[in-house]
Amino acid sequence: MTAVIAAATDLSVDAQTAWPAVTDWPSHSRWVAFTQVSAERGCPVAGVGHRFTGRTSLGPLHFDDPMEVTRWRPPEPGSDGSLAPGYCRIVKRGKLVRGWAEITVTPRPGGCRVEWVEQVSIRGVPAFADPVSGVLGSRLLKRVLRRMAIELTA
Repeated sequence: MTAVIAAATDLSVDAQTAWPAVTDWPSHSRWVAFTQVSAERGCPVAGVGHRFTGRTSLGPLHFDDPMEVTRWRPPEPGSDGSLAPGYCRIVKRGKLVRGWAEITVTPRPGGCRVEWVEQVSIRGVPAFADPVSGVLGSRLLKRVLRRMAIELTA
């Protein structure tokens, strides 16, 4: 199975405020149901090379989703004085879950827009499940972004 999952949300906080919250991986534990995210010791705190794992558990069942940041560009002023979008790419390196995620935080009047796109492969799930997995995954991701937005704008 390889599904594309995507969601976006607009925030009423500026991109430079949203970026550190969106990329604070352990904070995602508050937004992603049944999942605890922890950073790997001994790696950079943020930026390229940062490694973290999301452990999803439901009763006795659980799986780990180890990830690594491979590209990192926080929002920063460009040569014309405008704020360039922040961009982060994460590679999923697990035995069960593989793929990547790309997060973009784009300045806009009155706040910013957070866009999140993932391509996810789950070992053992047949390809005919891709369309349903993409739809369900996108709905779950939209819920995560909504929870994050509520917290950041509270």
